[in-house]
Amino acid sequence: MQLARFMIERGHEVAIMSRPGGWLSERADELDVAYFENPDIDNSLNPLKLWRAGRSLTQAVDRFKPDLVSCHSTIAGLVGRFALRGNVPTIFTAHGWGFAPGIPQPRRSVVAILERLAARHAASIICVSNYDRELALNSGVGTPTKLQTVHNGVEEIASVVPLPRNDGKNQSVEAIFVGRLVNQKDPLLLIGAVAALPEATLEKFHLTIVGDGPLENPTRLLITQYKLESSISITPRLERRELFKKYSSSDLFILTSNWEGLPRSILEAMAHGLPVIATDVGGVSEAIGDDAGLLVPRGHQSALTQALKRLITDANLRKQMGDAGRAKTLGEFSLKSMCEQTHEVYKQLV
Repeated sequence: MQLARFMIERGHEVAIMSRPGGWLSERADELDVAYFENPDIDNSLNPLKLWRAGRSLTQAVDRFKPDLVSCHSTIAGLVGRFALRGNVPTIFTAHGWGFAPGIPQPRRSVVAILERLAARHAASIICVSNYDRELALNSGVGTPTKLQTVHNGVEEIASVVPLPRNDGKNQSVEAIFVGRLVNQKDPLLLIGAVAALPEATLEKFHLTIVGDGPLENPTRLLITQYKLESSISITPRLERRELFKKYSSSDLFILTSNWEGLPRSILEAMAHGLPVIATDVGGVSEAIGDDAGLLVPRGHQSALTQALKRLITDANLRKQMGDAGRAKTLGEFSLKSMCEQTHEVYKQLV
């Protein structure tokens, strides 16, 4: 949606294709762009669904007659490249690879094979992190000239409550986790890490989990099992403006993913001045570095507990890291920079 708005503002004609009925389809209507539904685009590798999704795409291309097609996400990327086979210049933006370390087999191997084949039909492949570009090259996906890095970017948050929101002594430190409750995000690891906090630390800590998904019930059961009902709350996915309000009233952001590209949620939290605790996967370290938060190894519960304890008990460190993160999003990870760099890729191909 952000890229579409950017291109429209520069006089380009834009069409959007996505699954019907979601947030993006609503935004497309607001932008007054051509919109094509594709109900077969989802997270499935079912060959029949992929074929139907490809047929819907080729029909839309015949109607709209674009100069280029830009595909986002693994399934949309596979569908776009195999269906068009280079007849229209096709760009794939890899928001994390489907063969990244941490993704279960056999899906990981299957996707790697498909990506090697699909890369032949891409005019360009945009990676959202340098890590993802190197992973692609090392896996035989694409070529050095075809693969380009354009970091994700987020809009500038105009008004941010200065950190620290509290001194960690008399008020509860508010943490927030945002993401689908699925194996990728590993919310169960986070619950276990919170449960291992010393009692004195836990007394001044509260976590809000924003999201839903297949692991919601197991997550709630584990919260009950550890008797953490007063320390952890779960709320369904929030509309963007409400989510931003939640960031602004929080002190700390946590993401415990098993694999990622460069998560937009982390960048949004940093834009709100929040320090970050995250697993060191994908391009996460490129955003956080050594000054905007704490990185822990994937799946390492005790390291996660120690990182939580450190930031819960040190308000000055939270402020220092939060300020550094906000400065990074204003510079290295701005929405303007992302859109301009993507625009340059488009212009090179047309």
